[in-house]
Amino acid sequence: MAEELNQAISEFKPKKKDIEDMLINKLINYVRNGSLSVEKNAVNTCYDIIYSFTTRLGKYLLNYHNEKIKEIVNECYEKIKDLKDLDFIDSFISYTERLNYLFYYMSRIFLYISSNYLMGTIDDNSRLYDQDDISEFSMDIYKEFFFNKLIDKLYNILNEFLIKEERNGKTEYRQRIQKVMEMISNMDIIKPKIIKLNENNSFGWEEKIKDINNPLIYQRRWFELYKKMTGEYLHEKYKNDIEKYSIQEYLNIEIKFINEEIERQNNYINKIFHEDLNDKLFFYLINFFYIKKKKKIIKIIKKKKIYKINLIFKLLKFYSN
Repeated sequence: MAEELNQAISEFKPKKKDIEDMLINKLINYVRNGSLSVEKNAVNTCYDIIYSFTTRLGKYLLNYHNEKIKEIVNECYEKIKDLKDLDFIDSFISYTERLNYLFYYMSRIFLYISSNYLMGTIDDNSRLYDQDDISEFSMDIYKEFFFNKLIDKLYNILNEFLIKEERNGKTEYRQRIQKVMEMISNMDIIKPKIIKLNENNSFGWEEKIKDINNPLIYQRRWFELYKKMTGEYLHEKYKNDIEKYSIQEYLNIEIKFINEEIERQNNYINKIFHEDLNDKLFFYLINFFYIKKKKKIIKIIKKKKIYKINLIFKLLKFYSN
């Protein structure tokens, strides 16, 4: 069998070059330089070549696919690993979108090897790979050789630069943050399938199988860092604000801030973690407002200063929502 496979691989070499020249190198070059025109006849010719393969070539072709994906994903990692702040975020988004393009069309190509043409063995039981399997291989490679190697830097720049800038009033980064949040969420898909989202060559991931016990590893890791950084930010903010402003000024400022923080929470954090974040907000609010201003609050209530009482209610009511 080994001799037959070696012979098949040897016979396959010129066809492999044809595939690269016709389509696969075009896809890879798109990731490298951001421009691509894939002619329909080139795609069809590539399909015709693959259609002629025998099942003996299945494992070799699967390895070929994975090695090609790994090669270009590694190259993308090397290009952005040393970038800073916004340059890093923009490149991360751009390369992820281009890699998704590559994953989609590579999976379409290898769909034609599925069923009758691409076979492998798991636990000595023969099985067939389909297009969705190929999507999973691509996602696994992307995670291992790109996302996981950049995750700490990505999360830190999100928190220490983009989120911080938004809290300081710069909302122009919001679209970037939301794109990255979507990419983080995609990493938690248990059974991923790469799909074409629209006719503008936009691609994304969908979940083939819903798993109610999904641990949300990537989103949880993001949440834990976000919660820690939020706690540090709140500590400094409330400590400064409580001394700087009168009660009425403080109430108006913090009501606005709480509403903005809840909006950030809705945009950037999975809803299963919202209660935990609300607890954090409430803890710091009570510690720096009620405890520090307890005597004045009691005085406001006793004197029935309705406007200020209403402001206090507005500030605290978010916790009951």
